Amino acid sequence: MARHLSSQLAIKDNIVWDPDINYIPCFAHVINLVVQKFIKTVIVTPDDDDEGNIDTGNGDDFTLDIGDDDLAFGGIISKLRAIANSIRGSSYRWKLFEQAYWSCKITAATIPQDIAIRWNSTFRMLQDSIYLKRPIRRYINDLGDTFEQLVLTECEWQQAEVLLLFLLPFQRCTSRFESNNTAPEIDYVFFAYDTLYNHIDDVKDKLRSGSGLRALPCAPSMLTAIEQMENVLCKYYDKTRFPTVYGDAMILNPHAKLRIFDEETWEDTSAEEYSSACHKCFVEQCSQRLVP
Repeated sequence: MARHLSSQLAIKDNIVWDPDINYIPCFAHVINLVVQKFIKTVIVTPDDDDEGNIDTGNGDDFTLDIGDDDLAFGGIISKLRAIANSIRGSSYRWKLFEQAYWSCKITAATIPQDIAIRWNSTFRMLQDSIYLKRPIRRYINDLGDTFEQLVLTECEWQQAEVLLLFLLPFQRCTSRFESNNTAPEIDYVFFAYDTLYNHIDDVKDKLRSGSGLRALPCAPSMLTAIEQMENVLCKYYDKTRFPTVYGDAMILNPHAKLRIFDEETWEDTSAEEYSSACHKCFVEQCSQRLVP
């Protein structure tokens, strides 16, 4: 479509418009690619391979094969996924889980199943599992020894919460930039990038420190995965210099203007660089068209 638009602009209006330079990707999709890189690095997704699969269908037998070389989060997500599947595996287990959350005086809920192509489905599974932590514990206990491999230790629950908190800013940005039917959001893309970069830097610093997150078993694998996802984020951020619409839209927004350049994360010359580019673009491409 972009290439066709480029050819039509050249033929009909003699306008040179490069479809590759001016291509604007969906920012919600960029976030999806960034977080998918993190998930694929640190977590085994449902459709990755046949190893470690858990049969929690109509039968009572299942295997949970988490090897010693599996990353810390892989075993946690595999257990939560198996629990979600087991609840749906039979009407008996469904009723058993209902009794568990009723006994804990928790509003009726279940654990959503995640799918590999949508990272926020894993986020929702993790979020609801943490909310249903007490019913899940009772449910597994009521099932007996057959399902004892699904028990999450206190350390694993703690790591699940760390993972959820790390992914929360990405979920918020995704929610803001997807399915927005009221107004374009391109004028706030730089603010979103700034938020995600700052969040990544803060978590990396904590993972490298001598205490806190650094003491968790998941710290090494999480740090590796964050560095991988940051590479993907940098790749797409580098593409925001051209087209200049990102900076132009932000500067022309009365609520934004040059405010982001006051942040410590931006260089002192950034404001002048972007404002000059915006002014130059107006002079060269717009002002002449406005002359009667």
